[in-house]
Amino acid sequence: MSLCVVLFIYSCKEENKIPENFDYGTVENGVYANDFFNFELSFDKDWSVQSKDQMAEMTKKGQDLITGKNELLKKNLKASQVNVAELFAVFKFPVGTGSVYNPSLIINAENLKGFPDVRKPKDYMDAVRSLLDEAPMKLIYKEQHYSKIIGGKEFVSMEIYNQDYNVSQEYFSTIQKGFAIIMVISYNDDAQKEELYKIIDNLKFK
Repeated sequence: MSLCVVLFIYSCKEENKIPENFDYGTVENGVYANDFFNFELSFDKDWSVQSKDQMAEMTKKGQDLITGKNELLKKNLKASQVNVAELFAVFKFPVGTGSVYNPSLIINAENLKGFPDVRKPKDYMDAVRSLLDEAPMKLIYKEQHYSKIIGGKEFVSMEIYNQDYNVSQEYFSTIQKGFAIIMVISYNDDAQKEELYKIIDNLKFK
């Protein structure tokens, strides 16, 4: 089983979309590299990297979880997708296999041009919290706005527990080149959390 959550705030302004020359990054020999944001991330090559189509499907499922029967929110989230770049997603096991929870790491970037009030990572995390508060899910916010240095950069973080799915998630956000970079790890025990922390600790900004 895997659980994915939409990671972005929403705006209906078409002009904020991802630039045409945007670099979504590449994966080769267990390393995800992104020249636009100047970082790379090494990971266990045995883990299952998701294709663009698979990431798009995860986003759709995340939208369904977030919106429930709220059609207006669903419409706004769909419109907002022009601002979001799905960069990288990796699961320990192929999605849909096995009977245990499938830990994952997802990295997205959102164009902040249309969000003048979002100047710091904390502002973005507050916006994500506001969006999650609208979700028809029972969430416990275990820790918020704690700082974690990853790859030499400061990320603002938030930890939540989803009671409906018995899954913990941690969000990490920083701002680079007018975009919010957000990573989310999902797990349901300390061993899985440790594996995911080992991956994000490999993040290096050039």
